[in-house]
Amino acid sequence: NSEKGKKNISYNDDCGISLQTNINYSLGSSNAIPDAWPWIASLRQKIPGKEAIHFCGGSIISPRLVLTAAHCFHNITISTDPNYARRIGEVHIGQLGLNEQGHRIAEWIKVIIPEKFLPFRPHDYS
Repeated sequence: NSEKGKKNISYNDDCGISLQTNINYSLGSSNAIPDAWPWIASLRQKIPGKEAIHFCGGSIISPRLVLTAAHCFHNITISTDPNYARRIGEVHIGQLGLNEQGHRIAEWIKVIIPEKFLPFRPHDYS
């Protein structure tokens, strides 16, 4: 770590292939190894004086783009609301604070929702 609170994460050249090698596909749950799934983003709402709340997940598809479902944002205007952030490299959703060391926090710049998105349609295929 070159700076406090920042982490250098290695990414596998094969997109979508975890660096975690001891994956157990049995039923039940287990904790993920930190940095094993580096393309996962936790989309969170910042609450003043409290821990940020996870409201949707996403996949990092480039260094500057996170892909998520359109219904996550149909009632939110990100450009005017500073209370949203995406957290990169989440391991224990709901157990760690927004400023926990080892996670990269990024502010939103722009959200693009498809023109044909219908927010109240069942099975919206977002």
